Amino acid sequence: MKTYLLIFAFILTTFTVDSLASYRHKELKNFERNSSFLSQHHLDNDLVDKWFRYYTGRGKSLFERQIKRGEIVRKAVENVLLEKNLPLEIYYVALIESGFNFKAVSHAGATGPWQFMKNTGRMYGLRVDSKIDERRNIYKSSRAAAEYLSDLHNIFNDWALTLAAYNAGEYRIMNAIRKYNTRDFNKLVKMKALPAETMNYISKVWTAMIVDKNANSFRVKKGKASWMMNPTELSLSLDQNTNVEKLIGLSGLSRDKFYRYNTHLLSNSIAAGTKNPVEIYLPKKNYMRLAMGLYGFKVKPRPKVVPVTDPLKLSEYGFKNITKGEKIEVTRLESGQIKLKRLKNGRIITIRTP
Repeated sequence: MKTYLLIFAFILTTFTVDSLASYRHKELKNFERNSSFLSQHHLDNDLVDKWFRYYTGRGKSLFERQIKRGEIVRKAVENVLLEKNLPLEIYYVALIESGFNFKAVSHAGATGPWQFMKNTGRMYGLRVDSKIDERRNIYKSSRAAAEYLSDLHNIFNDWALTLAAYNAGEYRIMNAIRKYNTRDFNKLVKMKALPAETMNYISKVWTAMIVDKNANSFRVKKGKASWMMNPTELSLSLDQNTNVEKLIGLSGLSRDKFYRYNTHLLSNSIAAGTKNPVEIYLPKKNYMRLAMGLYGFKVKPRPKVVPVTDPLKLSEYGFKNITKGEKIEVTRLESGQIKLKRLKNGRIITIRTP
């Protein structure tokens, strides 16, 4: 009986590795036609096989949880990559970096889906302090990562070296290139010119992508996300100090759901101003409800005449002696501001909020 089991295990293992080889060849041909993200010479077959066995073997349950979490924000990330004209496969970099655990913190202090260090995050426009950490903001951190990766690609003109630099730092990769006089990633790997983690990095990203794309074939359960972030940003921009509990109450969301959408908030109080506004993200229905609670009107994407429901709030913005029920025209501008026109006298004011 034991002999039969051993033979069966050998056949199953052989079939799995052969299946990987087939998918590897198929996907590489597709990439050569449609994408410059990674090409065949960047891949070490032994490392690819190593990570394939992990993602479909002892690391399978963890990988399944990671790809399920990724589905929550995938559309949002891919929209940013499209906007920045980057390969959609870059999504898998974040999958490897954090498993889309927004609270993941590395031993070096990097955090968020793209695992930014504080200084790098700030260099690319992210706010990082005791109250706000935009490294955990999927929209802003994805834009920052896209800009950083674009800058790295402009330096190295090669996606394998670009991802290696993202992992180990650009200066470390530049030094390795100078020392060993080659820009060929595979040669650098064979000469062990790079850290062990970096030598595995490209194969991890590529193999995770292959397994995810062919999950059914490899018996990996993807699962459906129980909720999703908006594919495009839907936010209110706060330019004054605000209590989070007030926002939660006005939005109609539970505390847990509110923080799901706003993982960048680290405190119950939001420190904001005209020079450092803070974005609050919500589902469309709750966005409208919060806008009504904060500003006294429903925010519409096109010019719309609406009755004033909170004259006191609008008087604070500059509309003097305005009364409840008076009509104003509300227009969302491309700049992200909202223009309010008082039909009674033609006076116009703008509010900094999408």
